Amino acid sequence: MRRVWIISCCLNSLFLFRAGEVKAEEPITHPAAEPKVKSAGTTGVDMYADANLKLSSSDPSIVQQGAKEFRTVFERLLKHGFSSDDITSLKHPFDAKQYDLVYELALNALTQKALKVDREEACLTWMIQARLSTGKPEDALSLAKSLYCVCRMEKTKDAIEAICNCLYEVHKNDDPNIVRRFRAQQLQGTVATSATQPAQLSEPSILDSIKIDPKPFESALAKARIAATRRPAWLGDLLLISGQAKEAEEMYRKMLAMSTEHDVYLNAVSGVARSIRAQDGTVGRANQFIVEQRLQAQDGNADSK
Repeated sequence: MRRVWIISCCLNSLFLFRAGEVKAEEPITHPAAEPKVKSAGTTGVDMYADANLKLSSSDPSIVQQGAKEFRTVFERLLKHGFSSDDITSLKHPFDAKQYDLVYELALNALTQKALKVDREEACLTWMIQARLSTGKPEDALSLAKSLYCVCRMEKTKDAIEAICNCLYEVHKNDDPNIVRRFRAQQLQGTVATSATQPAQLSEPSILDSIKIDPKPFESALAKARIAATRRPAWLGDLLLISGQAKEAEEMYRKMLAMSTEHDVYLNAVSGVARSIRAQDGTVGRANQFIVEQRLQAQDGNADSK
């Protein structure tokens, strides 16, 4: 009974995203707010001190030296003792306008090892900012859709904002109303009556028109397939990031069916919900799936009394 009660309580507060969290107006904030990752300690922070000091220099040659040292520390810690602080520390080369370095290091962190979803979100957000800052809004838009597909349900709003920023940059001259229409579709898509039927949109989905470039993630996806029996969530998340949501849902549903511990169960529910959101391009059916899982947990709790 205790296990079912824990599952029910967690699902009550876990990852529901509601219609009121999408604003119908069209404010654009560019660049996007820097990623916020909960600190996991101070591991590695002091190791960046010399590099960060050089990155803040007004001398371009010293900045380049700082960038090189930063890369060395980051890549060393990525192999041994990597933490949330290391992702947050990308702010220093970003502020020094070392955008290509930020993109490369964030991609390395995202693809070289299994990360928790909040760290995946942070890596993708840095990659989006880096591409926007180097005048590559189409690349940033592709990454923003990856963020939408993989992020936690409660972070859907942040992913929508990232997509809005990128849509604005891509279409500000040829389709200035696209951000408003995209927001309206996301509001419309919060309504679904079942976990099998997505909400109906009044016009073709704008999110569907955004294509994800899977190439940056191909090598990591190949490694994750080999390690799938030990780390299925890593494969599932990389499938979502790469735009292969249907396969991700199948994998997460198998994980759900085989789960015997509540942490695994919750991760599987989250994975299925995120996969549904990625396929629909809206949250309605994914929310409904979570509600149905919560009701099943509550029924199981009642039956066990």
